[in-house]
Amino acid sequence: MKNVIIGLIIIGLTTQLFAQNTNIEELPTVVLHNVNYKYLSDVNIQYEAKIVEFLQNEVANFNLENTDVYDNEESKYEIYFMIPEGYILANYNNEGKITSTLEKFNNSKLPPTVLRSVTNKYPGWSISKNTYSVTYNHGKGAAKSYKLILENGDHRIRIKTDGNGNIL
Repeated sequence: MKNVIIGLIIIGLTTQLFAQNTNIEELPTVVLHNVNYKYLSDVNIQYEAKIVEFLQNEVANFNLENTDVYDNEESKYEIYFMIPEGYILANYNNEGKITSTLEKFNNSKLPPTVLRSVTNKYPGWSISKNTYSVTYNHGKGAAKSYKLILENGDHRIRIKTDGNGNIL
């Protein structure tokens, strides 16, 4: 009985080999170009809040040529991207490349480096509000900062950190 079951399994597996189509078709090569890869590499951090990452990807993948205001001779375009949690003001050149951005998000998830830095420097304090700001310039990169409001009982203080958690 055991040999019959093993035999049936082997026959079942080998018949599937003959059922596969061996004709291989060559597909055309697809090349994807993201002209704003520099922007994404400068502004994205490993522990970026999902909503921030989502809007930054929308900005990077925005196709300026599909808008009603696009004119090949215009040299600069300002486009606002808004969500309830924040906004990005992006400046594009006529090729669709991001030249600069101003970004602001309220109460986004803080990266572990910022949390660790604040809790080490201010033990017993809790973060009640935060604002994440990014200023990007194509030639200079991105400057990131966090403005935090800390509370401890009836006491409130405001602090500012850079993108790495260094308290300014």
